[in-house]
Amino acid sequence: MDVSNVPRLGSSRKEAKDNREFEYASEVEGCFSKFLKIAGQKLENPSSASSETLKEFLESINKNSRASFKEFLKKSGLATKTGYEYTEFKRQYGPMAVNQMIYLIDEEFLVKRGRIYTILGRQTSAQKIRIIMSTILWMEKLFPSEGVTWKMRFLNFPGFPLKEDLDWLLRIHRDNYLMGQQLSERDRNILDKLCNWLEAHDERPTKLAFAMASYGMVKGKLEGRQLYHIIDELKSLVGMSGPLTL
Repeated sequence: MDVSNVPRLGSSRKEAKDNREFEYASEVEGCFSKFLKIAGQKLENPSSASSETLKEFLESINKNSRASFKEFLKKSGLATKTGYEYTEFKRQYGPMAVNQMIYLIDEEFLVKRGRIYTILGRQTSAQKIRIIMSTILWMEKLFPSEGVTWKMRFLNFPGFPLKEDLDWLLRIHRDNYLMGQQLSERDRNILDKLCNWLEAHDERPTKLAFAMASYGMVKGKLEGRQLYHIIDELKSLVGMSGPLTL
């Protein structure tokens, strides 16, 4: 009996499993940890925040399955480069705790894709506002235990907008401009100033968060008190992080 054309049940089940999309962040972490173990590495500073962020990243680049993620990993610097690149990556984020998950996102958006594309002129005002707010929320998500540290590094770049501009961002959020309401010329000027400041920012953590938001990883939920709380903390730190001039 010729069985060469008879499908192998075990193989087809594995293929189906590999092509099924990850449902939970824990699945992503498990798959990634196996990859690192085979490579003789161990996941550093594991956290639910980094696992959830990696899952959202994979969804944004259409790699949210075992099969596509494994192919992505084979081409990543973790598989093709020496340990120097990862060591240099950690240095750029120090003293904040990072891991190989964040490295993958950094490598994709800030190394492989190069400079963040200019968002001015390519997005609506509502989209720009979402990108700015998402950048702030990603900073808090990526570095939850480094609250003051990331905020000081975020602020400590020349030309940071004044407290009044942070108040403006809260007003814009409160008054439903995210729904497409038209901005005045003064509002558009403030918005462009904030966008220009973020595009020019040279701190690696901020560049990553802004790149994530700019390349489509926009936070879906911008309501609630979290954003208000973060911006209030930023306002309290303005003036404490060095010269901040417009």
